Formats: sequence, C-alpha cells, structure tokens
Amino acid sequence: MAEEKKPLSRSEREALIKDKAGWVIVVFAALLAINTYMGGSNSGKILNNTIDANNTWSFYQAKSIKQTLTEMRYDDALAAFQGNQLKKADSDLNTFIRKYPSSPYLPLALFWSGNTKYALKDYNGAITQLQTLITRYPGHQRVPAAILTIGNANLESGKKAVAKKTFTDLIAKFPDSEAAKEAKPIVANIK
Repeated sequence: MAEEKKPLSRSEREALIKDKAGWVIVVFAALLAINTYMGGSNSGKILNNTIDANNTWSFYQAKSIKQTLTEMRYDDALAAFQGNQLKKADSDLNTFIRKYPSSPYLPLALFWSGNTKYALKDYNGAITQLQTLITRYPGHQRVPAAILTIGNANLESGKKAVAKKTFTDLIAKFPDSEAAKEAKPIVANIK
C-alpha cells in the first residue's frame, strides 16, 4: 500500500522557503564575487553592498526563527494538554506566558492555561487566567468559552450565585455562541 503524503506544516513550509532563499542569496553572492574579482575599481563598493544584503537577510532569517521557536513551544504545550499530560501542559503554558508576553499566541495560551488549571481542579487559578484573557483581549473568539469555564469553576467551587450570574451574563452578551447554548441548561438547573 502506498503511504499517503502528509501535508507540510506551516513551519516546515517556511523552512523550505528559507532554504531556497538561502541558495538564491549564495548564487547572487557568488556572481557578485566573480563580478568584483573581474570588475576592478568598483570591487569594494560591490563587496560592501553584498555584505549589507547578507546582513539584511540574516536579520530577517533570525526574526523568523524566533517566531518559529515561539510557535513550537506553544504547539508543544497544547499537545501536552491534548495528550492529557495536564501538569506538563500547565508548566509549559505558564512558562510560555511568562517568556512570550507579546506573542500573538498569548490569548490562546491564556485560554488553554485556564482550561488546564480547571482540569487540574485549580479553580481559582483557572478563573485568574481566563479573567486575564477576557480583560486583555475582550474581542477574542475564545472569550465566550472562557466565561463558560469561569462559570463552571465557580459552580465547582460551590459559588452557585456567582456561577449563575456568570452564566446569565454569558447568555446575555453572546446569545448565539456555543458557550451560551451550553450555559442555558446549566443555569436552569442551578437552585
């Protein structure tokens, strides 16, 4: 049986593009070096331009590598959560949040950190992380699910009145969300 070829991930595609770009730059550098050797009086100027071009390319390559490392760390933490390695996920997500406070993945890291803490029955920690997500990123797509988890954390902590208010607010603010649909029967059963 023929083995299906798995599509390349974003970071693998970026790596391929970087490899190709590197070869193109090497070829241009070699051509410029030959031209410099044969060019005579302009050789110093051409050499300096080549060095500037290589420095610029190195800067952008390094920036992309940093971004790729950030993505990999986030993906590893999420994989730990999905693999039910909750303590590892909690540690990895907390490290990610501390090390990459300006990452575009930070809202998702806060969301999954809150859910990890909820799964570990650290309800106060879950509420804190999810409140941070809601406060810092009020328009993020995970906010309704975060509010739902906060309500569940309050319910699990025995704070029925707070949980009921949280669920009611969720239903009022995001009536068409999946989280609101899940909250409606929960609110109906809170006495």
